Amino acid sequence: MTPTVARSNTPRTAPQILQTLEGRLAQQAHWRRALAVQRGEQSATDPDAYDLEELRDGLRLYGTREQQRRTVEGRKVLVTQRLTKRLADGNWATVYETEHVGTA
Repeated sequence: MTPTVARSNTPRTAPQILQTLEGRLAQQAHWRRALAVQRGEQSATDPDAYDLEELRDGLRLYGTREQQRRTVEGRKVLVTQRLTKRLADGNWATVYETEHVGTA
């Protein structure tokens, strides 16, 4: 007996689904939405797909996070940023989004 996967009309995709064949096909179709991919100007496959956790409309969220110690308004803080890719002007643009700011 194979487990069933809950389906919905939301563009959000759970990380465990991305590991299935159906999920991989969905993430590849999502990647190919970029005109730059279709024209061969960007890689045919996402080079960070191994770390992909979630898909949203025009947004890809990854497990990769970076931490940096910074000084903000005279205070030392630890900034955690998450790797994301946004569809912008037909290209996938890599953006590290601030996920958390805490005391260092």
